[in-house]
Parts: sequence; structure tokens; C-alpha cells
Amino acid sequence: MDERSGLRVPVTGASGPARRPLFLRRPFLARIVVLAVLVAGAGLLHLSFASPQGSGRFYGLTLALAAVWLIGGLLVPVDLWPVPRRSRARTFLAPILIGLLLAVIFVLGALLVDRLPLFDDALSGVFGYADRGLLPLVLVITVVNGAGEEVFFRGALWRLTRPRHRYAVTAALNVLVTIPTGNPLLIFAAAVLALVTGRLRQVTGGVLAPILTHVTWAVAMLLAVPPLTS
Repeated sequence: MDERSGLRVPVTGASGPARRPLFLRRPFLARIVVLAVLVAGAGLLHLSFASPQGSGRFYGLTLALAAVWLIGGLLVPVDLWPVPRRSRARTFLAPILIGLLLAVIFVLGALLVDRLPLFDDALSGVFGYADRGLLPLVLVITVVNGAGEEVFFRGALWRLTRPRHRYAVTAALNVLVTIPTGNPLLIFAAAVLALVTGRLRQVTGGVLAPILTHVTWAVAMLLAVPPLTS
């Protein structure tokens, strides 16, 4: 571990440094790149949700955001799901069910929020893109962005952070980059989802469980909330 940077640099044996990814061998460079990804992600999130709903600008910006998360997440190779083969069927199902359970809770919350005029703009500011846009394209963007976000936050950033701080740091940064959207519902959802997917990352040791939970939750919300609150 590099004590000055706080980044974890695992030892992989006699030939380790030659085989380790560049960003594990250069902690300072890793910090710079991670900071750039976080700033770019926050900026693109702000611009995306400031775009007219259904506009080509929104689609372009959200696809660019997905690319930023994915490229940032691929800086450091991580295991998708390092569990025994015999356990994979069960562990594939669990995160999907967790995502559905989260979606049910959030949909019920959305129905309550829909009754409060204070949150009208916040609710329409999220789900209006499904109402006024091309739903199939919005679904694809939702899936790609959800997966990319987990690959970066629960993948590269997780591995580059000190083990004892990983859960809190990745969740906090996930929320921080969502704040520029100015949408309290998105910020709250980011916090809850980051805590849940972070725990899944701890339990499974890979990023596939967080991806499955995030994507399941996001797709279920996108399909369920607009018809129920319109």
C-alpha cells in the first residue's frame, strides 16, 4: 500500500510490478485520472439533466457519461464475480431480487412524493425523459449508465481506495457527483443505491452483483413510475 496516497497497491509476486496495471503502479497518476473522471462525470450529469427532455442533446450527453464511467472503470481490472462456479446460479438471482425489492420500495415512495407539490419538478425532472423521449433508447442508456457507474465506483475506484475506507469513500463520491443535478430525489437514490451496491461488492468480491442490482432497479423504476405518476 502507498501510505502517502492512500491507494492500495497489491503485491503480486516477484514479477508483480511488471504485470500490475499501470494505475496500480503509479498511485499519483491514478489519483489524477480518478479526479478527472469524477469531475467529467459530475459535469455531464449536470448538463444531461439540464437538457430538454427528449432532445438529441440529452441522448448524446448521457451516452458520453456512460463512456466516461466505463473508461474510468477499466483503468484497473477487477473480477466480475469471483465466486465458486456452483454458487453462481444463486448469486446471480440474489442481486436481481434485491434490485426488484429496492424498486418496489422506491415506487411506493414515488407514489407518496407524487402527492406533494413540492417535489413535482424533481419527479418530472427524472421520469419526464421516459415520457417525452424514445423509451427504448432511454432504456438502453439507463442500462449502460448503470453498468458503467458500478464498473467505475465499485470497480476501479473501489480497488484504488484503502480497504477500510472503500465502502464509505465510494458511496460518498457517488453521491457527490450526483449533487450537480440539483435533483434531491436523484441524490437520495444515489445514496441508497451506493450503500446497497457497496455492500454487495463487499460480500461477493466482484462488480457483477452491483451491476445487476443497479440495472434491475433502474429499469424497473423507469418502466413503473411514469405510468403510475402521470
